[in-house]
Formats: sequence, C-alpha cells, structure tokens
Amino acid sequence: MRIKTYIEGLDEKMQGGIPAGSVVLLVGEPGTMKSSVAYNILYNNAKENGTKGL
Repeated sequence: MRIKTYIEGLDEKMQGGIPAGSVVLLVGEPGTMKSSVAYNILYNNAKENGTKGL
C-alpha cells in the first residue's frame, strides 16, 4: 500500500507514492517549501480518502 503525494510526476517516480508505515524526513534549506509539501500531502489524502495524518 502506498500513500499518494499528489505531486505531479513524483508518485510515478516513487512507484505510486510513499510506502505506508514509512517514516519520511523532508530535508532542505530554509524556504524550500518543505512544510507546504507536507501539508499538501496530508490535506489531499484527508480530502480524497478520509485518511488521518499526523
């Protein structure tokens, strides 16, 4: 089972998304939209699938 990122092209590169149960660390310089990526993934999975996130 995989968790979609809803980022165009990224899910395909990751064979369908992030493996369920994985711990993912978003790393980058300040201002590179790490928080926005995380919120986008959480929001879209909650909206589309009713999936809970932390």
